Amino acid sequence: LASGGVIVGTRSTRRARATTTFFGGRSLQRWPRRRTRSPELSTTAAALTRPPTQSRPRWCERSSTARSPPRGGARGANCSPLAAATASSSAASECMSRAAYARLLRSLLGKDAIKGQDVFHIIANSNGGADHPDNFLYALGSTFNRSIGDNYDDLNAFLAGKEKTERAVRASIKYGNRTDPRGKPAKTYNPIAAGGSSSDPADEAQRLFAKGQTLMTAVRAARRIKLKPPMCSSGGGGGGGGGG
Repeated sequence: LASGGVIVGTRSTRRARATTTFFGGRSLQRWPRRRTRSPELSTTAAALTRPPTQSRPRWCERSSTARSPPRGGARGANCSPLAAATASSSAASECMSRAAYARLLRSLLGKDAIKGQDVFHIIANSNGGADHPDNFLYALGSTFNRSIGDNYDDLNAFLAGKEKTERAVRASIKYGNRTDPRGKPAKTYNPIAAGGSSSDPADEAQRLFAKGQTLMTAVRAARRIKLKPPMCSSGGGGGGGGGG
């Protein structure tokens, strides 16, 4: 009870939506404003409650001409730079041209990183080697690359290692050189035609690696013979002098 005999008070219940206030015997009902959600908020709420997708970040799915990954590096094991090379190839063939792979190396290492070098195949293109990240041994000197031609797949396999060579053989059997046959009929790699006894990629990789190792052993032996100092031969006069 306030001074002057005016009753001032509020009354509310759980189910009542209005607040009634008495001022001098008159009642005023003030209905609370209904809170409506805007379309923008509804869209945002739906996006937040949507279950996360399992897809990789968008930069991993770009073409190989992408400049660089976002700041902070890869967001998972499948988004490493080398995995990005594989992911950046087309979904239909999973192949990548040499030019695209070279652009990727420059974006990762610098624009002059592979100057004077060629993208290097493990299985030569003319032998059915695929233009595929699994068949690329990064980049090597252009003079060396063009000197060995297609006659040293075994040496390339020894340089790459068994595991990498197995992936190269598998990709070359599946895709061949159809991406860039270089003016010749497209062909796929045939381990039997290449001198192997099995079409299994693991067996062919082992065969190529072993041949490359044998070749390197012969090169090392030839180098040792060349560097071996000549043996001193005893002269006849010296022997006679010793006998005298």
